[in-house]
Amino acid sequence: PPPAPAARPAEAAPDPAPTAVALAEPLGELDLATVGEYWPAVLDTIKERHGMLGAVLVEARPVEVRDRGVIFAFDPSQGFLRKKADDATCRQLVQDAFRELLGVSPRVEYEPRERATEEEGAPPVLTEDQWVARFKQEFDAEEIVPDPEGEA
Repeated sequence: PPPAPAARPAEAAPDPAPTAVALAEPLGELDLATVGEYWPAVLDTIKERHGMLGAVLVEARPVEVRDRGVIFAFDPSQGFLRKKADDATCRQLVQDAFRELLGVSPRVEYEPRERATEEEGAPPVLTEDQWVARFKQEFDAEEIVPDPEGEA
């Protein structure tokens, strides 16, 4: 009988293409405007992983960036929520979400703060006369004042 054909070495399966992990380019330094811009996306990322923490953090507001950390404020009446968010596991989830989206992992702090104290850029409270004047200006309107003598 003819000699058996030489066994061919099995062809190695091609290596699978490496999976790219999309990480954001590191920003270097964070600022409050950037944190505020990305905060909704950070919340969405957290909600996907830990629904309860996401529900807690909806009440948090980024109010300050200092010393490579982000300070979030809860209303003073929300002490329970602040304590839940202040748990080490919860802080880590927040840091991980920031790292994925922004390429930085800031230190996370929570403080009780009144809403009015951090909203320096909030518009002033208008009086009734100021509201009327604003509506007249915005809508090119006239105020119709009733006749003080009454209609006869």
